[in-house]
Amino acid sequence: MSVAAAPMTYGDFGDNFIRMVLHPRRVAESVDRVLGEQLVLGPMGAGPGRRVAKITAFAEFAPTTATLVPGELLTYRVELPVRVTFDLDLAVDSHRFEADVLVPLELIVVVEPPLTIVWQFTPPDPQQVRMTMATGTRRGALIQRVAGLDEELRQFLVKIVSRELSKPHVHRATHLDMSALIDGAWPALAAQFLPHGPEDRLFEPGWSSPAGRAKSRPGP
Repeated sequence: MSVAAAPMTYGDFGDNFIRMVLHPRRVAESVDRVLGEQLVLGPMGAGPGRRVAKITAFAEFAPTTATLVPGELLTYRVELPVRVTFDLDLAVDSHRFEADVLVPLELIVVVEPPLTIVWQFTPPDPQQVRMTMATGTRRGALIQRVAGLDEELRQFLVKIVSRELSKPHVHRATHLDMSALIDGAWPALAAQFLPHGPEDRLFEPGWSSPAGRAKSRPGP
């Protein structure tokens, strides 16, 4: 004998709805689609006064991961793996660096009236960016050490990620008006449970409506 499920509040239903719909895989896939596969960054000034060198970077994103962070608000740690090629122009010569980078973001899901779900991204501190960088020349390796290039590039990447997250298409993708989305999806949703024609209104074998049972009940 099946036991009826305990009733729940609208608040509990809404909390379950958000957490089940915005699970880690969907969050990671959404971030991938928002950012795209690659970016060309720069040229931007680097070094003292931003006048010593120019940096241009070509970034290729690998699949993002999202990990649930326990808490009252739905929160994810989102990690962006990026393969970056940096071209450093010193005016007198230029150098190329290859880097494997992991950029962490915090994503908090909040709700706004009347029925909007908002994704709030917090970019990391440059020191939180993990980066392994290499160059094919001795001079490039020396420049990397002496000029503190790793720190410059971390700041560069955080600035670029912050800029990307502020673009209009990201704002649209992270402000989900559920009323408008449900209105647009309603025909497809309704097709899953509303009858399509007379054949869908026929009684199935072994089942009858209360009215039908009343008619079939023997008289006194």
